[in-house]
Amino acid sequence: MTYAQSVKDEILKTIKGLRPCCQKSFLLAVLGGASAFNLSGGQLCPTLATRDEKLALLTADIAQKQFNSTAQVVVEQKGKNQKYNVNFDGEIAKALGLVQTIDGVVQVSEQLPSLSKCCKVSFVKGLFCTFGSVTIPKPAQGSIANMTPSQSYHLEIALPKISWGDQTFEILSSIVDGFKVTQREESVLLYLKDAENIGNMLVAMGAVSGKLMLENVLVERSIRNNANRQANCISANIDKTVAAAEKQILAIQKLKKCGKLQRLSDELKEVAEARINNPEATLLELATSLNVTKNCVNKRLYKLIELSQKC
Repeated sequence: MTYAQSVKDEILKTIKGLRPCCQKSFLLAVLGGASAFNLSGGQLCPTLATRDEKLALLTADIAQKQFNSTAQVVVEQKGKNQKYNVNFDGEIAKALGLVQTIDGVVQVSEQLPSLSKCCKVSFVKGLFCTFGSVTIPKPAQGSIANMTPSQSYHLEIALPKISWGDQTFEILSSIVDGFKVTQREESVLLYLKDAENIGNMLVAMGAVSGKLMLENVLVERSIRNNANRQANCISANIDKTVAAAEKQILAIQKLKKCGKLQRLSDELKEVAEARINNPEATLLELATSLNVTKNCVNKRLYKLIELSQKC
């Protein structure tokens, strides 16, 4: 199961516990967003087409309990996949405000009916479960430090009913900050990119477990980034140490070649020998082996470089 589907399943579990008005708002979003209607008996009847069995059965249950109407669920088998077509009657469309009669002609309404404050979140739940998706970076497998995520944080609702775009954007923005809107082909795309805003949106929709999974990824990425920074710092220090050691060894070899090395003080000859014998040692390691301070070793090596420049 994908992360997006697990979030949707968690949201769907919250719907039956909602107030009747909120359940109706959920159904309004599911049925009205796609504007899929069939003409039957002189009425415009909404139809839900989905691959989500839980969503299909839930909408049929709401129709039965809230409207005393039996929705017909038709299952289509296509290879290994199943598609669910849920057919509702025209009375539900009227009750939800999805259709209106103008000059005796029943037409699909282009405007979103007004929603009370408590119903707005339920409406958003319906939109997300029908037209939404969410992705987060994949959890690390094996070494966190070696993990390179192939995904970014992204939550979107691809709303087919373009006429609802502005109103839906206002509703979403009243719930969570950061929503942006654009148009993709024949739908309005409302999306979030910021991990914190996505987490707040998940909580608002009742997907607390989904939020916890998101937080786990954020913690892992923080650990991974710290590990990478530490590794880069260590690597940089090693490179710096190696470059300095190479310069010091070249200076010592130059002093030896021009015959000046043997005429130096015992302290300089001692540190020169220690560096030649331990080319990869740090200043601290050299200082420890010579029983002197790190600063003392550094000054002596610098002195050898200065003297070599006079050869």
